[in-house]
Amino acid sequence: MHRAVLLLLLLFSGLAPVPPAQAQVRRCVAANGNIVYTDRMCADIGATSALAPAAPAGSGSSGSTLRSMCARNVRDLAYGLESAIQSGDANRIASLYDWTGMGTAAAEHLMDAFDRIANRTFVDLVPVFSAGDAAAVTQAPVTDAGSHSASGADPGYLPMPPSPPARRVVGLRVEQVLSDGHTPSQVSFGLVKRMGCWWIRN
Repeated sequence: MHRAVLLLLLLFSGLAPVPPAQAQVRRCVAANGNIVYTDRMCADIGATSALAPAAPAGSGSSGSTLRSMCARNVRDLAYGLESAIQSGDANRIASLYDWTGMGTAAAEHLMDAFDRIANRTFVDLVPVFSAGDAAAVTQAPVTDAGSHSASGADPGYLPMPPSPPARRVVGLRVEQVLSDGHTPSQVSFGLVKRMGCWWIRN
């Protein structure tokens, strides 16, 4: 069902011959309502043409189908992933994934996983931070009031501790529930920047 989008994504990742320079990526709606990205005419695969999804405000996207799959920062990637999951469209989730180096069998297995994610009830999308970024704040020593500072400063002066560095987002965790409506499900993705765009990656 997803072979058209898989072929396109593998083409982008360099695993298949490079398409001609004049080839145009089209976003089509299949008969079952799924969104399919293809370089063929939509009518040739029994689908109809569809407009590309609107890009997040401030993303700098031109609105083209190809550009809509390129997140310029992690915030836009998170916005796109949440929108894709809530739409129930596995192909939209796939358009945000870094397929570089992946073979056809592994890609089909991953598309099955995206199908399961697309069909679960969405709860939240949570950033995953690097474990080493939360620096401990040490207590500054209190100078004894009877002592004298070599610099001439007030001996009772208590210097402020340094601010911890900003935490770095290294992944995105999808929080969902299974079909029974109460069993929690979590799927985590790493992040990778390639060719100026941010992508999710296992």
